[in-house]
Formats: sequence, C-alpha cells, structure tokens
Amino acid sequence: MEPFATLDLRMDYLRPPVAETDLVCRAECHRLSRSVAFVRGELTQPGQSEPVATVHATFMRATASTRRKDLPRSPDTASAGDATVAPTAQAQVQAQTPRPTPAQAASTLMSPASIEPSQVFTSVAADLPETLAVPTGRSPYVDFLNVHQQPQIDAGPVFRMPYKPELIGNPVLPALHGGILAGFGETAMILHLLATNPGMAGIPRSVDFAIAYMRSAKPIDTFAQSTTVRQGNRVALVMVSLWQDDPQRPVVQARGHFLMPRDDA
Repeated sequence: MEPFATLDLRMDYLRPPVAETDLVCRAECHRLSRSVAFVRGELTQPGQSEPVATVHATFMRATASTRRKDLPRSPDTASAGDATVAPTAQAQVQAQTPRPTPAQAASTLMSPASIEPSQVFTSVAADLPETLAVPTGRSPYVDFLNVHQQPQIDAGPVFRMPYKPELIGNPVLPALHGGILAGFGETAMILHLLATNPGMAGIPRSVDFAIAYMRSAKPIDTFAQSTTVRQGNRVALVMVSLWQDDPQRPVVQARGHFLMPRDDA
C-alpha cells in the first residue's frame, strides 16, 4: 500500500445507465512503472449485456503522505513540526473563502488538442447575488454537491461548490476526492450549456469527458467556469476550469462532448 494521486481520467459514456440499478466497475492495471500506474475499466449493470461506460486513468505513485502545509493553523494548536489543522482554523478557511472578483480577470482552460493552457476567461461580476444552480429536488446529485451559481458579465456563469467534510477523499493531506472534482466539473459544463441556451428542450447528455488534475484540492470552496468551444446542431464541445483561492492556479482542467437535446416540436 502506498499513497497515490490521479493524474488524468477519461470517461466514454456508451449508453444511459438504467436508474435505480447497481453499477459494477471492473478495472485492471495494465501497466505499472516506478512512478505511474495505467488503469482501464468498464462499467456494467446487472442484467445488461453491454457496458454503459469505459474509463482510462493514470495515477502518480508514492505521493505525499504527510499533512499539507498550505492551510492556516490555529495559534493554540500550532507547534514545531505540527501541520495539523485545528477545527476552528478549518472553519475559518470555509468562512473566508474568497469569491472571484474583477481583479481575478482570467483563468486557464485545457486546449482541445493538448493540456497547454490559454487565457480565455473574462472578469467575474463581483458582489452580485448568488442562487442555487438548480431548484432543490430537481437533481439529487447537484443537491448533494450544493452547487451555487454566480452571474457573469461577459461569459457564462461561475459555479461554486461549498466545502463539506463528506467531499474529502484523502484525509491525511487533507484533500477533496478526485471523483468529486470530476463530477463537479462535468456538472458545471452541463449547467453552463443550460445557462447559455435558454429555452433548451431538455438536458445535454455526456458523450465523453477528459480531466487533468493539476494539484490537490484543499478543504475549501471550489469554483468552476466553463466556455463553449464549439456548438453544433447535435454536439457541443465544452471546457471547464476549477479553482479555489486563485483562478490563475486551477486545480482541475477538463473538457467534454455533450449531445444536445433535439426540439422535435
């Protein structure tokens, strides 16, 4: 057993899974080097002969196994060589999480062809009211993430995922779970398409999704903003950047293709 971190992850959605039915994932590590593990998997459902999705991922081996040093510590608990975050300090982190302002004018996105970032985002509308991204009860998963939406001046909206302990994947660092970041990023891209296409007849469906993890995510609020690279009659290509305390230092960059709903009426 050793600590490891996700480097990148790709999902291909082959068909919609049946609701209220278990999902089974069979995975195998098909290449293990000294530093990196390459893994692939297939998701199926009982009673279904065809897989619903396939996944490929790479992981960095032997990553940090000590508590992170980039979180504030309570003066009464700090001691030499102790990186433990006191509960009071952690609460302060959550309460003081900064929201994007016009001074944070740009963020980076993953290019469709590579992971080279390009500056594409515009300024965020500061001090504007925040609302739930979707009404409560519409999507149980969005309710679980508690996604909030902030208005945007020139581009699509900014979404915020408030921190809560249930989102932690690595309690040693601590750090948010990579799957939570992937789910939030994919959700933010779908919500972006809904926000920028008013009157859409339905909800866009994910075709594929690729994500690159830039750094571990701290136990604080996380923000996401998307941009539509290309939107056709049937398929849209969207990119998203997730950040926490600095839009210039994203924790995740991702892109995905989405099947747009058809208005048969």
